[in-house]
Amino acid sequence: MTTTDFSIRGRKGIGVVPPVDPNNQDTSVLIGSVDISINKAWTARAFNIPTKDLGEDSPPGQDFYGITASNEGKVMVFAGGIPLTRDGHVVGAVGVSGGIGAQDQEVAEAAAEAF
Repeated sequence: MTTTDFSIRGRKGIGVVPPVDPNNQDTSVLIGSVDISINKAWTARAFNIPTKDLGEDSPPGQDFYGITASNEGKVMVFAGGIPLTRDGHVVGAVGVSGGIGAQDQEVAEAAAEAF
């Protein structure tokens, strides 16, 4: 998918993984979002929790403060990563990056629902 708007079951959002311009000429491509989306999916599956929820428990003074320093820095604690379940079991995850948190979360939720 691209950064172009798309729709899953009537919900508009930002593409799951933006394209990478090998010549770095398209300034609308958020190259950093590729790694972030992958790590959001990894985090959601590694801990079987939406990254948004993990983020709410990770500020200073909360139970998971410092978790972003674990796992070689791959842990993402902002919206857009959701575990995928089948018959009550986590079988994977989706990670979305490229928009603001609310947009990433909306697209991830729609993708998880469609799954």
